[in-house]
Amino acid sequence: INPFYKVIGVSYITFRTVQMIVDQKNFSKLNFIEFSSFLTFPPSLLAGPIDRSYRFKGDLDAGYSNLTQTQFYNGWNIFIIGLLLKFVAAELINLHWLSNVDPESIKLIDMSSNAYAFSIFLYFDFAGYSAMAVGISKMLGINIPDNFNKPFLAQNPQDFWRRFHITLGGWLTDYIFKPMYKHLHSYKVLKGRRLLIQNISIVFTFILMGMWNGLQINYITSGLMFG
Repeated sequence: INPFYKVIGVSYITFRTVQMIVDQKNFSKLNFIEFSSFLTFPPSLLAGPIDRSYRFKGDLDAGYSNLTQTQFYNGWNIFIIGLLLKFVAAELINLHWLSNVDPESIKLIDMSSNAYAFSIFLYFDFAGYSAMAVGISKMLGINIPDNFNKPFLAQNPQDFWRRFHITLGGWLTDYIFKPMYKHLHSYKVLKGRRLLIQNISIVFTFILMGMWNGLQINYITSGLMFG
C-alpha cells in the first residue's frame, strides 16, 4: 500500500487546500492558526463534511458568540442522532442483513440483496458519522455544513446527488465541473454544443468521484455508470 494513503484525512485536507488556493483571490486569506485549524479540524478530518475556508473563518471570527446554550443543545441532538444511525441502525443492517448475504453469489436475488443491503448500510454508517461530526462541531461553535438530506426520498438521480454526500457534490461542481464546462467551450469542434459539453463534464466529474473513493476498477466503473 502506498504510504501516502495512510496519512489521516489526506483526501479531505487535499480538497480543503485546493479550495483555499482557488478562492484566495475572492475571499480573505487565513493566518497560520486559522489555516492549520481549518485543514485539520478534528470532527471532520476523517470523513468530512467538506467545509469551505471562508465559511469556517466566519465562525472563527464570531468567537465565543457562537458558544451558546442553544447551539450546544442543537449540536448534542444532532450528535445523538448520528450516534444512533451509525452504531445502531448501520450495525443492525450489517449484522442481520449484509453479513448474511454471499457477496460471491451470482444469483440475481443474492446480488440484488447485497446491493441494497450495502447501499442502505453505507448511508446509515456515513450519514451517522457526518451527523456526529456536525453535532460535535456545533457544540464547539463551528457550523460545518450538513452532508445528507434524505437521499433515498429523491425523485430522480439528479435530486439524489443533491441530497447524498452534499459537500462532495458541491465541491466537485464548483472546482471540477464548472471550470471544465467553461474550458470546453473554447474548442471550436464543441462550439454551440452545450448539451454535449455538459454531458462530457458530468461524466468526467463522476469518474473523478469514483477514483476519489479508490483507484480500483470497481470504483472507477461505478463513477462512469453514475455519469
